[in-house]
Amino acid sequence: MTIVETSLRGVSRQANDAAISYEFIRDCFAALAKTKEIARLSGQERTRKDTENRASEAGELAKTKEENKTTLTKLKEYVRIDLHDNDSNNYRWDDSEIERHILHATNDLSIAIPLQRTATIPTTGGSRDVDISQITDRISIYAAGYPLHLFPRYYRRFIVNTNVLTLTDGPVPNGENICIYYKKAYSVTEAESEIPSHLEELVICGACGYAAVELAIYSVNRINTGGDYTAKEFLRWGEAKINYFRGELKKRGHNNRLRINRLYRAYQLPFPKISAVKQF
Repeated sequence: MTIVETSLRGVSRQANDAAISYEFIRDCFAALAKTKEIARLSGQERTRKDTENRASEAGELAKTKEENKTTLTKLKEYVRIDLHDNDSNNYRWDDSEIERHILHATNDLSIAIPLQRTATIPTTGGSRDVDISQITDRISIYAAGYPLHLFPRYYRRFIVNTNVLTLTDGPVPNGENICIYYKKAYSVTEAESEIPSHLEELVICGACGYAAVELAIYSVNRINTGGDYTAKEFLRWGEAKINYFRGELKKRGHNNRLRINRLYRAYQLPFPKISAVKQF
């Protein structure tokens, strides 16, 4: 074999190896691209499933909250359970009576432990009187902050006459908003209840007591299947419930509790300088 033939064979073998290497590299790149595409699609599918799962969990949570939300209907159901008045064909108290006793207990709760809320309402420029008629169901107003841009808040002295709050110190309002801090009654409807969960059992206890006393009064001079002591037993049980209810209100009430707070230097508005005038 000549040197030329050997060289040609070497070149041919190198070309074949290069072609094989090129095809191998091309196949590797194609496989890598296919793997990336599969991974991308898998990621999208995984993201879609995760989104669906989160949406489903959120829906279930919202449904659970809606089912467990306390309303007037739920409170009436709980009161009937405590009164052992579950026979819908032979109720001892109708719905209107149970509702009346729940609202009675809720009103007592509102006086002892009212809701604390704030309302931002506009003032009238050049007037110290502020219209507070839009603040409904208020029990009392305990603070008024004006102007709002000051920090610490500048609390003003005031007096309240029906639906008018009058500022008695500081500068006259210029039309800016004022923040009113007030206490209001709890609202209980068929749609929702503002009573905190930790106070619901207390309201149920008070409503049961009022219902038992009402039935005891109704049972006087009537023939009762339980005998002559029916009215007395209802009265005794109802008064025990009411005494516990009012005792807890007194113990937890805002008016019978030491308020722990901290004093701070209030923001003082600059007072105009008064120059002395020398009289001759």
